[in-house]
Amino acid sequence: MAHRKLTIYVLALLALPAFSYSSQDFRIEPGWSHVEFEVKNFGFHTVEGRFKSYAGAISYDPLDVTKSSVTVTIQAASIDTGIKKRDDHLRSKDFFEADKYPDMTFQSSSIVKKGDRYIMTGPLTIKAHTHPVELTFTFTSDTSADDKPMLHAEATGVINRHDFDIDYGSNFSVGKQVRIFIHIQALP
Repeated sequence: MAHRKLTIYVLALLALPAFSYSSQDFRIEPGWSHVEFEVKNFGFHTVEGRFKSYAGAISYDPLDVTKSSVTVTIQAASIDTGIKKRDDHLRSKDFFEADKYPDMTFQSSSIVKKGDRYIMTGPLTIKAHTHPVELTFTFTSDTSADDKPMLHAEATGVINRHDFDIDYGSNFSVGKQVRIFIHIQALP
């Protein structure tokens, strides 16, 4: 009986390293990543921009990607469309109200595989309004020059700006739908 208990104990110990390895923590590298958007302007022109300041973490499960998770915080005041006057207006009460609501946050709640892509859903909060968003993404894992694990991912999605109390102008002057493009590199 003691031999059987010892065998079960040893097997349990052998299983622990595999269990603890199943999830790895990564941080998004801002110098190698981009959070970008585009929105129609007067129905025919497209305004493109990016957020320059953000931080994020990924809990990556290489054995089952659908068990991974992502959290991101973006500083609204870091918006950059290449035109200072427009950026100042976007930071104002008409749009992001960045002084009052400095952070936009996202936390994944589920990831599912669809063909060769994944769909990540989760709550996005902008200006204290939270709504679910869906991001379609692909990713690759690799090793860095110094032999550390590295993740690369590209994600796209669409949000309705009115869901987040960004109601300035008509839907002709400022499009209702905002397309999001995310390119990330993440390291442990």
